Amino acid sequence: MREDNIAFQDEVQLLGFGESDSFGAWIKVRLRDPDQLGIFRGVESGKKNGKRYACVLVEIDDNEKPVRQKRGKSQHAAVMIQHRNYLAWVDYCLENGLITDPKREDMLRMDKEKRCDAFLKYLVGINSKAELDKNEIAARAFETHCKLYAEFCRGMGL
Repeated sequence: MREDNIAFQDEVQLLGFGESDSFGAWIKVRLRDPDQLGIFRGVESGKKNGKRYACVLVEIDDNEKPVRQKRGKSQHAAVMIQHRNYLAWVDYCLENGLITDPKREDMLRMDKEKRCDAFLKYLVGINSKAELDKNEIAARAFETHCKLYAEFCRGMGL
């Protein structure tokens, strides 16, 4: 990324996170210097009109070195279902009748993000991706799911 594209770059402290029906998932961070808030003053914010930013967060240790992250299966799933190849696989499975359950029709009517999430949860048999880190049966089903998805990608040259 070019330096003149960067709106903000500094260390922040995670204060909280959550999820709500009205606003979706969110995080709250503390800026190191209160004067940095000026960067955001006057910028539109909120659910409908808020400015969008790409964000990269790297955890750092006390020596200012990056901390290698250990991802759980739920985090892996969250990243995986956002990839365009995953959407291609979901659509392929739905369009070719690989799911005949009545939920198939519901999935076809969803936007792509919800469709991918619903497809993963349906095939793995979970209600929440967090179950992948707690339920060994769901974790094994997810591993099988990942293998099938990888085979699809290889077969399609993706």
